[in-house]
Amino acid sequence: MEEWRSASRAQDRKLWQTLWYVGAALTLTLASSILVALGGLGTAATDWFYVQQAVLLSLSAAGTVFALRRWRALRG
Repeated sequence: MEEWRSASRAQDRKLWQTLWYVGAALTLTLASSILVALGGLGTAATDWFYVQQAVLLSLSAAGTVFALRRWRALRG
């Protein structure tokens, strides 16, 4: 029974670690897209673009922080 629990815990740790990595990559991608648009390197962006990107960035950052906390809690 104990082996099953430790295997499940290892899988949970791996899941939250993967979600943390994906969230960090998504957060960096969204932040860079906003910076590129602000710098004028991309096409002309509308206000709606900035609203969408800001909402996605905040959701991504919140999810990433949550995944990081869960991963650290499961580590030990």
